[in-house]
Amino acid sequence: MKENLAIVASSLFTAMSAVLLFKTVDKEVVRDEIFDPLTGFFNRSEYNRFCLKNNLKTGVAILIDLDNFKEVNDTYGHHIGDKVLVEYASILKKVFRDEFGENNIFRISGDEFYCFLKNTEYNNILKILKTRLKESYFLEKYDVKSSIGAHRKQEYEKIELSFVNADFAMYEAKKIYGHTVYETNEAFLKLKKRENLIKKIVKESVEEIYVLIQPKVSLDDPSQIVGAEVLARWKNKILGEIYPNEFIPIAEELKIIDTIDFKVAEEAIKISKEWVATGKVKDDFVISFNFSMLTLEKKDVVERVLKLLKKYSLNGKNIEIELTESIFSSDLKELMEKIKKLRDNKINISLDDFTAGHSTAAILPILDIQTVKFDRTLLESVSKSKKGKIMYESLIKVIKSLNLKMVSEGIETQEELEFLKKNGIFVGQGYLFSKPVSKKLFFENKN
Repeated sequence: MKENLAIVASSLFTAMSAVLLFKTVDKEVVRDEIFDPLTGFFNRSEYNRFCLKNNLKTGVAILIDLDNFKEVNDTYGHHIGDKVLVEYASILKKVFRDEFGENNIFRISGDEFYCFLKNTEYNNILKILKTRLKESYFLEKYDVKSSIGAHRKQEYEKIELSFVNADFAMYEAKKIYGHTVYETNEAFLKLKKRENLIKKIVKESVEEIYVLIQPKVSLDDPSQIVGAEVLARWKNKILGEIYPNEFIPIAEELKIIDTIDFKVAEEAIKISKEWVATGKVKDDFVISFNFSMLTLEKKDVVERVLKLLKKYSLNGKNIEIELTESIFSSDLKELMEKIKKLRDNKINISLDDFTAGHSTAAILPILDIQTVKFDRTLLESVSKSKKGKIMYESLIKVIKSLNLKMVSEGIETQEELEFLKKNGIFVGQGYLFSKPVSKKLFFENKN
């Protein structure tokens, strides 16, 4: 009898132990499904569940991304990176949870946190957060900053969309390094909506790209057209006119800028051939077009240009490729080799949008270019300050000493024209003489 009771007791103990173990394991499984093990915040799965349950709530979507975090991992190791995350999470917890009772904090990916604040008067919360982050010796030691995007959610708006908008704001904050907060507004969101629509349609709409031509004139006698620049324009059936400062950066981001650049290049070569062949311009008339740094980095860029010249039987001396200062962020040796091949085929090369940036003045002597084209911003600085005038005059002297031709773009006033003539710039373009026009109107527009 005693033996039977002992067996029963032992079986009950084993069963109870199994139940307790199961419950413990079950709790751990549930915890892993909900929480991020490193920071203790809710994880992405819980964020998804949160969105489903709370779509009708108002509040503020806060998206935080750590700056310089990858460099910390690469330089000091992932164990230090984890400590950085724990330190940052600790500050978030103290400010959001402990001081303001905000519990909806999620770690979405490696260094990205989402927070949904019930308190719509959030500016003070973020102000305190920025102060605490700056006070952290550990974050300062490893030069870790954060970019913070904020978006006030409306009742009708889905939470996921609120965080998409906060993400847009976060990328604006990234442009200013150092625990920066950027808040959305109506104008900003309208701009981003248009930008996203452009991204969706640009690949399928390259055929809508067309060109306008702006004359380059003699500044001594603006009625004399001495050259021209072919410029890309885009008119879309949905969005209407889309300007280059909108679609060019997007085309570069999507890696399709070379398609646009070569479409414009072909139009320029075609126009040049027609005008030279029909005697509308002199035999040495030069038409220019722009190439992005990304286009120039293409291995076959020179071959593609030469193929177009051959297709239209045009001499290389009749075209000019305008390169921007950003080319100096690419491989300089490879760049110089490509320029040499283009120059071997008589193609003119100019440096467009020239300013005092990118240390280009120091590199100019070793580049086989013929022309420097001054950016409009330099001309604007002349009328704004004495220093701007002195800087422009100094740059002109440098370019002259290198025996390079000079062109000034964006000339809009008689005062600007007189300044340029006085300082020895003889060719320019701008609205003072003509806006960019169609091929049909180019010669009709001649002053």
